[in-house]
Amino acid sequence: MEDQLRTKNSQISDQVCDQCKKRKIRCDRLLPECSNCAKSHRQCEFSSREKRPNVTKKLVEDFDGLNTRLASIESAVSQIAQHLNSTHSSIASSTPTASPYHEVIDFSIHTSISDDPFGKNRSGLQPRYGRSSHRFMDAAGDERFYGQSSAYASFDCTKVRFEKKANSKDYGNLSLIDILIASDPKVSSTLQILTDLPKTLPMPPASELESDGKPIALPSRALLEVTLEFYLKETNDPLPIFDRGTLLKAIDEQYSIGCENTDPTWTLCFNNIILLSLLAKLKTSPPGAPSKDENLMFMLLNNAKRSFSILDTLLKPRIASIQALFTLSFVTREFYDHQVAAKHIALAHQMARSIGLHQPGQFVSPERTNFFWSMYIIDKLRLFRCSQGCQSYLFECSVPLPEFDQPSPLEIAFLAKIKMACFLEEIYRELYMNYAEIQPYSSGQTTAMRLLVQLDQEWPDFHARAAILRESFPSVELELRHMFHTNRVLILLRSNLIEHKSRLLEDSRTTLEIIGELKAQQSIRGNMALSNVLHLDPLISFFELFSNIVENPQLSHSRDQELIVMTIEGITRQRHPSYISSACARVYESVAVCGEIVLAIKQAFPPSSISWEQPVDSRGSYQEFQSQSQLTWPVKHDWSVDDLLSIDTENPDLYLTIPRYHVNDEQGQF
Repeated sequence: MEDQLRTKNSQISDQVCDQCKKRKIRCDRLLPECSNCAKSHRQCEFSSREKRPNVTKKLVEDFDGLNTRLASIESAVSQIAQHLNSTHSSIASSTPTASPYHEVIDFSIHTSISDDPFGKNRSGLQPRYGRSSHRFMDAAGDERFYGQSSAYASFDCTKVRFEKKANSKDYGNLSLIDILIASDPKVSSTLQILTDLPKTLPMPPASELESDGKPIALPSRALLEVTLEFYLKETNDPLPIFDRGTLLKAIDEQYSIGCENTDPTWTLCFNNIILLSLLAKLKTSPPGAPSKDENLMFMLLNNAKRSFSILDTLLKPRIASIQALFTLSFVTREFYDHQVAAKHIALAHQMARSIGLHQPGQFVSPERTNFFWSMYIIDKLRLFRCSQGCQSYLFECSVPLPEFDQPSPLEIAFLAKIKMACFLEEIYRELYMNYAEIQPYSSGQTTAMRLLVQLDQEWPDFHARAAILRESFPSVELELRHMFHTNRVLILLRSNLIEHKSRLLEDSRTTLEIIGELKAQQSIRGNMALSNVLHLDPLISFFELFSNIVENPQLSHSRDQELIVMTIEGITRQRHPSYISSACARVYESVAVCGEIVLAIKQAFPPSSISWEQPVDSRGSYQEFQSQSQLTWPVKHDWSVDDLLSIDTENPDLYLTIPRYHVNDEQGQF
């Protein structure tokens, strides 16, 4: 008993019990019950109330801590700025003296480009472009542009190559600039335009992308039915986005429930279908010809812009929302630029991943499979035009290839496009991603040769598939050939072998010749194929031929000059005069100035003063297949997506940690 009492007495609270505090008597603070409460049979409670915190003092302490952290951050930022300035100064000090018309341009970022692109120097054989020549591309607003194959990077590198060649004294005491200006003084203004681009590209006014605040309106059903069959036949069949049955069912449902209850997602889909169909027809009309469809097209465009403010409504995890965003990206690409379209494409791919479109499951269907591969094809084609990074990689996906019992010619073309897109991803990963920059030249050369051999081995099957389309769908066949030769150009561009220069130039000529054949076709489908090519062509072939003319102006380049002029004419046909900041309008500004320089070189070096270059035939491996009869392609394809994956399957996380290219600003981008 004494031990229990001693233990009880040893448990003393630091606080006075509530009853003793209330009665204002002395408390012995025994736990669990003090003696006063025990005698009076009251409930003894200890609320353990602490003193009220000093809020003002706590705020002062927090504010002092925040000031300390801000001071440390400002100190770190100032140190970074000093380091960048010192680095930039050291690089600029090693830059060759610029020409008078390049006073406002800093070419120090390209000092890694060899003065002898195809020669040997102390470090051995070097590639055409320095490995870091396009890692960071400066544009207006100090934004950074990544990627060695984007249209902006190609144009910027072409400017540097032209500047170095134009300032070298290769003609006695005269440079190429001196000869061009002496031949035509107006060339000075053209050179100044070249200097200022792309910072002088027109920017879309803010009001152009703003909505009028009204809800998106359901277009006329009669108008939709008039254009629906055209869209399904000319646009959806070559690149399936919608399932015909699902789309017809949605039309019946939406137009039967009343305008107040319509789904804005399907409303946007219908609006995009009509708009893209009218645009395709309008491009085939003669330039300057009045058209009622043009006024209607602008009304539909304003209706589409209303969706910009309701994207949160569209972002419901379902196929229709992805289809609406994906078709909206085609609209914004036509009327604005790739940067606006990239936002909608990114949202579409994010939503596709959220519903598992990139993975097989219990909901797999031909509609989902075809739509995924259509998104995949466009994603890979825009890689090398916009340099905005992949939205989906093959090693992240496990979607089976589309299966067709008796494939039609367009279904054969669809499978061929998938295969070419898979090659594009492998080229992108192996030769153009960031981690490829740190690889030794020998490793890059080995990779380029392996990809080139692999692509050449695919030519017989590819030629057989293209031959099936030649009579019934010639524009689709030309589009496939353009994809194939673009792949070859991208591989050859990263090769450092001298003998690959002639092959690169010949494939570049073939690519532009295909654009000329598409331009010559007087059909809606041919014009649509030309639009797809020009909106997604990285323009490397164009700039390669331009650089070849500049580097060897005394040779005969009549064929190259014709191809350059023909390409400019095709781009001119695709740009709309009312939208000066659209993707094709931006491209036109860059290629047009190159075309003017080519004409100046042609005038300064008349045919009597030039020598004739030896014809180069690097298409022998292809010409033997041209003489063969049309081949047949088996109904069941014997290749799978896994055949095109050459990554380390035991360590797939290697590619997940690679930083992807990203563009935050539209100015300077084509």
